Amino acid sequence: MVGSVLALIIGIIGILNFVNACITSIITRKKEFAALKAIGMTERQIRRMVCMEGGYYAAGVILFSLVLGTLFSYVVIGNFVIFWFTTYRFIIWPMMMVLPFMVVIGIVVPYITIKVTDKESVVEMLREE
Repeated sequence: MVGSVLALIIGIIGILNFVNACITSIITRKKEFAALKAIGMTERQIRRMVCMEGGYYAAGVILFSLVLGTLFSYVVIGNFVIFWFTTYRFIIWPMMMVLPFMVVIGIVVPYITIKVTDKESVVEMLREE
């Protein structure tokens, strides 16, 4: 029970960190997006580009967590089970249940962020310093 609550808290912190990174990235790249619009890139293409970047982040996190999580589980935790009355079994289904949620967050958060922050015209965004 304590482990589940701790994992939930760490997961929420990770999601908030990702949201913060997306918002910061999009706000700092406003001028870049304005230049892309000025040379002919559409809103839809910019949204797709930002969503693909979020998808790549999600894929990297999934790969990283599957490989390192599995290794950590077998090498570190498996070796700490030294009592005769305990056994260790690695269960992967909780990790697999979270993966689709991670992909959705990786795509939806950048989409919502770019949609909310894109209220100014191209000229106004290019003039900002």
